[in-house]
Amino acid sequence: DYADGGVVETARHEVGGHPGQRAKGVSSARFGDDSLGGHGAGLGDLATEGLRGGNPYISFPGGGCDPLDGFLKHGFLIVREIQELLGASGSGHWPKPFARPSGHNHENASVAHDGRTSLTTFRGRLHNDLMRCLITGGSGFLGSHLVDYLVSRGNQVVVVDNYVTGSPQNLQHYTGDPRVEVHVQDAAEPFDGDGDIDILFHFASPASPRDFARIPLEVLKAGSYATHHTLELAHRKGARFMLASTSEVYGDPLINPQPETYWGNVNSVGPRSCYDEAKRYAEAATVVYRDHYGLDTRIVRFFNTYGPRMRLDDGRVVPNFIAQALRGEPLTVYGDGSQTRSFGYFADIIDGVYRLAMSDFQEPVNLGTHEERTIFEFAQAVIAAVGSDSEIIHLDAAIDDPKQRHPDITRAETILDWHPSTSLADGLAMTIEHFRQAI
Repeated sequence: DYADGGVVETARHEVGGHPGQRAKGVSSARFGDDSLGGHGAGLGDLATEGLRGGNPYISFPGGGCDPLDGFLKHGFLIVREIQELLGASGSGHWPKPFARPSGHNHENASVAHDGRTSLTTFRGRLHNDLMRCLITGGSGFLGSHLVDYLVSRGNQVVVVDNYVTGSPQNLQHYTGDPRVEVHVQDAAEPFDGDGDIDILFHFASPASPRDFARIPLEVLKAGSYATHHTLELAHRKGARFMLASTSEVYGDPLINPQPETYWGNVNSVGPRSCYDEAKRYAEAATVVYRDHYGLDTRIVRFFNTYGPRMRLDDGRVVPNFIAQALRGEPLTVYGDGSQTRSFGYFADIIDGVYRLAMSDFQEPVNLGTHEERTIFEFAQAVIAAVGSDSEIIHLDAAIDDPKQRHPDITRAETILDWHPSTSLADGLAMTIEHFRQAI
């Protein structure tokens, strides 16, 4: 499969170009109808008034296999040694996985002493110019809200999604808007993009326990194949890369609150393992690309995030409780309800995402709230906010359901100057109104 092409070039990958450059046209592109959805958050009305226009065009010719696909598709085998053997023996050639993008201006590229791209290459571009961003899972809950936030700041956005868990309705207000372009594409399949990409946000992944049981393989692929392909794309484009990770990397934690330095307590073969381990792998892959290839990366770990655009049938506690209360049905609590969660409103969380993306900090960062409450207390809060007469009933506890979720957000507060400001009462009121209209 790798007989054609040149000798692999991994030591030097120059980057550059101008964020104002745009592809001049859109070619017919191969997009699967099977791409991974995403979880996300949003800032609806910010995207509608007085924003800078633009004409972002992108084509995804699709396909192509690169040497590092073996890292994922063949038992997670590392193929670096094979590359070196083939190159040394002259018995074969590998295609260049990190060939510089055509049409880029490289004169301003910054390359480290060992040939890897400097992590500061794009600092000027990101802080001084409008950006062109790509978001996988951009039609999902958090992804669509990130689209709104970026567009509200004058940026152009390319969305890659397949609507497995996202919805085209979340971006319908951009119909005919040249600032946002949506492509139906499976991020777990190789894809490419014409034109510059300044930041790539990998937000594609089903994120509900209901999804873990319904589509576990797609969940695994979102964290493995899709992470690999988006890391490769970011490297080829010289883009900054942000991984949307999760508090699930901590598993059922043995310490409380959970700092980013905690390694976790995860069941690798339980019903949540497809998500937990996929995200842990995604973080490891991101760090490898940062340390080995010099990719400029960010990792954000979301705790329980809620708000408008969550799926009514999501299966997570917020839409479950609100939908049940609005319908006058009993609220179903799994176990005795003593397990704790910390609920962060999407607007606060997306603000933290942007602050991290614009920062120089490359270690994982928790985004959540200090307000920890039991699930039973949360059920009571939802009933009161809805004004419902629903009762609370208890079902058998879910397997591996974490007993506590409470982020240590010291890093976000001190490094990003980020502080969540939306109270649970206010956040619930806005979320309930969204679901009231949906029901």
